Amino acid sequence: MFSVSAVALNQVQDSLIKYSPKGKVEGRIFSDFFYEFNQKKTAFEVTRVYLGYNYSYSENFSARVTLDVSKPEITISGTNSDTISTSLQHTAFLKYAYGVYKINRLTLSFGMIELNQFNLQDQVWAYRYVMKTIQDEYSFCPSADLGVKGDFKLSDWLSTDISFRNGEGYKKLQADNIYWYGIGFTLHPFKGFYYRTFFDYSKNVISQSTFSNFISYSGNKYRLGAEIVLSENFGFGEDKKLIGFSAFAAYRVSKKIEIFGRFDKLSSNTLAGATNAWNYNKNLGMGILGVQLNPLQNIAFALNGRYQIPENSSNDEKISVFMNLDFKF
Repeated sequence: MFSVSAVALNQVQDSLIKYSPKGKVEGRIFSDFFYEFNQKKTAFEVTRVYLGYNYSYSENFSARVTLDVSKPEITISGTNSDTISTSLQHTAFLKYAYGVYKINRLTLSFGMIELNQFNLQDQVWAYRYVMKTIQDEYSFCPSADLGVKGDFKLSDWLSTDISFRNGEGYKKLQADNIYWYGIGFTLHPFKGFYYRTFFDYSKNVISQSTFSNFISYSGNKYRLGAEIVLSENFGFGEDKKLIGFSAFAAYRVSKKIEIFGRFDKLSSNTLAGATNAWNYNKNLGMGILGVQLNPLQNIAFALNGRYQIPENSSNDEKISVFMNLDFKF
């Protein structure tokens, strides 16, 4: 063990001598203006700001830290959990804070890590500033968590990722004996085509699991994608199933203009003895249609209309128009 450690240390020292350490500031701003027809509500918003720093120590070692500034929400737990807004306008969270070690086909991340559950979906959808992908939008899982993750490229067309994490997400840094285990596979057999499947599992008296499948194809001027997600015993609630489906398409009219559309469906099962589905008040169908303009590199504007139909017919349908802005640096 001492000999192996000495060899590894020499390799790291050689790498540090040959490599010039460097860092990079990263930032992103999401802002919007909207008008909701039903309630005749309108407002300007800054919904989220990311500010971070990446630093490379060598060809193999790097670190990343990112702050997430957004408006917090509080979830009231009960028979039908509801999420309410707070009086706080913005709160800063530690979104990412992790180290990375890369060697050959293996990448190890440890700390407050970026999770892989919907990274590919975000990249193909490409309108994160307009709306999050279905797993993130409807809280199937967090986008970051305390833990360790390994990404391994098995071949040019197949890769896998394994994670072991705290399970509380990046907004709750408590320590307990409940952990989440996840494994995913991504297939990329030819240019433009991706298929990804992911499964994670945890147990707290009863077990909870989430299983997702995503498929997409990108051509010269268009992108198509669809995802279905099933969570068993959602929120560690016995027999509670939450099902999400999302499909989207985008077409590039020119170098600076794209047209896009998306449809989401969120549903749940009806528990024994109940009249309605357990997530009745939050189940919905939702459609988006919009156009994006990129006037300059790293700046995007999207004008889009949204139509939301709740499963509970006593709740009002929502018709709204948004002007979303995305600034990267």
